[in-house]
Amino acid sequence: VQVQFVGGCSGNTQGVARLVEGMDVDEAIRRLEGIQCGFRPTSCPDQLAEALKQYKEGLQ
Repeated sequence: VQVQFVGGCSGNTQGVARLVEGMDVDEAIRRLEGIQCGFRPTSCPDQLAEALKQYKEGLQ
């Protein structure tokens, strides 16, 4: 599965995408969920974790 972000900081999102490629989905969710960006309650990694959760739900 290829990871691609729409929006966010280009360098950070490219880095996160490359780091999780090939990683177990549950492991990626565990590592990424809950990460905040400054004062925001979420972040690009946290949004990826949410998208992966939705992906898993669609498989069931």
